[in-house]
Amino acid sequence: MKQCEVKGCSNVARNNGHNKRGKLCETHHRRKYPRNAVYYHRAREAHVLRLYGIGKQEYRSILKKQSNNCSICGNGLDKPYIDHCHTSGKVRGVLCNACNWGLGHFKEDLDLLAAAASYLINSRLKEVG
Repeated sequence: MKQCEVKGCSNVARNNGHNKRGKLCETHHRRKYPRNAVYYHRAREAHVLRLYGIGKQEYRSILKKQSNNCSICGNGLDKPYIDHCHTSGKVRGVLCNACNWGLGHFKEDLDLLAAAASYLINSRLKEVG
């Protein structure tokens, strides 16, 4: 029986001609790659291309247009998140995690976002006055 090269466990996939991993079990193989920055960025970019139907050049062009900053807050993008319309599926731009999360929680509802902005403005005026 094959054993994992990392821990010696026996959870190694059988080599049926499709297994290119060698003697690594699934658990240790999956943990190996997130630590490899080059692999991570290539895999992320490939995921983005498939998910949003845009090419590498278009993705990089969006990032370049935005100077690698978030479209909403203007902060630098450590990990860019593609913002897209959930109705049409079209890409709108690239956001930081916080802004992407915020839009998602407001369900892209303009009335709800306007109400939240109004609330913040009114509460600021009450604090000062």
